[in-house]
Amino acid sequence: MTMHQPITGTASAIRLSATIELAEFRRAARIASSVIERRNTIPVLGYAHLGVSKGTVTLCATDLDSYFTTLVEANTAGEGTVLISGRMLSAFAAAATGPVTIEVQQAEKGPDMVVLRDGDLVLRAHELIQTADFPKQFGFDDSPAATWTMMQDGLLRMIRLCEHCISREETRYYLQGIFLHQKPGGDTLRAVATDGHRLACIDSTDSVDLSSHDQRGVIVPRTLIAKMKPLLGKGGNEPVTITVQRHKIRIATGAVEVMAKTIDGKYPDYSRVIPEPSDRIAATLSRDILQRLTRAATGLDGVKNVRIAAKFDPKAGRISAGRHDGEVSLPASISASDPGAVEPFGLDLSYLRDQVRVTPVFSLRGQRAGDPFRIYGEDPDALFILMPMRV
Repeated sequence: MTMHQPITGTASAIRLSATIELAEFRRAARIASSVIERRNTIPVLGYAHLGVSKGTVTLCATDLDSYFTTLVEANTAGEGTVLISGRMLSAFAAAATGPVTIEVQQAEKGPDMVVLRDGDLVLRAHELIQTADFPKQFGFDDSPAATWTMMQDGLLRMIRLCEHCISREETRYYLQGIFLHQKPGGDTLRAVATDGHRLACIDSTDSVDLSSHDQRGVIVPRTLIAKMKPLLGKGGNEPVTITVQRHKIRIATGAVEVMAKTIDGKYPDYSRVIPEPSDRIAATLSRDILQRLTRAATGLDGVKNVRIAAKFDPKAGRISAGRHDGEVSLPASISASDPGAVEPFGLDLSYLRDQVRVTPVFSLRGQRAGDPFRIYGEDPDALFILMPMRV
């Protein structure tokens, strides 16, 4: 039997059956589909592993670096497992209007049949890949592990404030994630992300103890973070239990459990690039100012295709952007303890735009024009660092 042969024959018996409420089916299908890569050179990775036991259904999908498992309540008959195409799940979830019944029918000849039903809507497909071919999920070993629990909104806050600073450079793979670790000299969780040009350092009030952990922390990959965010929704009071071990992390919230690999690498000592607090140079920026400046600057030739600096002039009290052949400027709240002694300084305009999406109003603080600047928003436990740009 091949994928190109017609579906023929009759089913002799139903090996297993599960009926799931539509909302739960859609949620499980959405989670599985977010993990399954659209283009796979390994066919089995295009499938989700469905397990049926008394009163429950588990749906697991993997990209080999992470396993997302969703537990769903269901009316079941029989027990067993089957692989279902991720495309099949997504398509039926979009078409269904009521509870979905999943059946595996034993065929008289050839492979078993997978059937999805919603009233008179029926989708039938051969079971082309056996469950034994599904990649075996990895787990923790006997080395030390650390576990803590926090709320969904707390974890989502740390992700939201950090993710714009995550590096996308392939050569600096150890920066392609968020570094979760214990705050130096404290007992609470800290998240750090940097791409070498900007840095986010976000503290929480959640207690952690990584003293028995054989690393300073774990680097959670950017790809895993992107897949985790939909599980957290807009944040809530549901607890999230996180367990970390060397190069592995397990995240459990609600009826979903994620087992994933973390980045194998040592995170750099980020504290060396954080300048001492200083109010010698200060500026306050808002979304409105940066939007107006950016929109006007796009009218200048070549601005869209190059990175440009936002130039801050404390003496004139203005912020400007442009190139050698033209610029736009706006008055801004910029101050210096000695305006005449402070040279104009530049910051990457695209980085400022990214920052204002996270903190709609923020203040810049620095010592000298060529030094890194500290950025503060409304969150007292969030600190951002931005490197200067030559102007």
